[in-house]
Amino acid sequence: MKTNSLITIILSLFFLVTATGSAMNVILPLNLDVDDPAVIEMAKFAIAEHNERSNGNLLELAHILSCTGYTYAFYSLELLANDGAITNKYLARLLHTKANYELQSFQLVPFLS
Repeated sequence: MKTNSLITIILSLFFLVTATGSAMNVILPLNLDVDDPAVIEMAKFAIAEHNERSNGNLLELAHILSCTGYTYAFYSLELLANDGAITNKYLARLLHTKANYELQSFQLVPFLS
């Protein structure tokens, strides 16, 4: 009986959101393929923009760990990048505007074991 009630609630919410267009502002993250050319372009842009803004700490993209999109306008990328000697993990956040990207933040993050 509890399972039927749960299914009814979920279906009701689904139909409510579908019928009204957006009864709730729910932003669900979408995990994107790190091998997608658009994701690779975003990662390269984030590194290039960071290099342009930094003073001497030039990075080179080593690997894209993940890319999460939110409503196709905001992106969060976890990257590995190296400065010629050390490879570190970074989190880049981008905003997609009409024709290009804007780097919102680029920060070093610790490796979790």
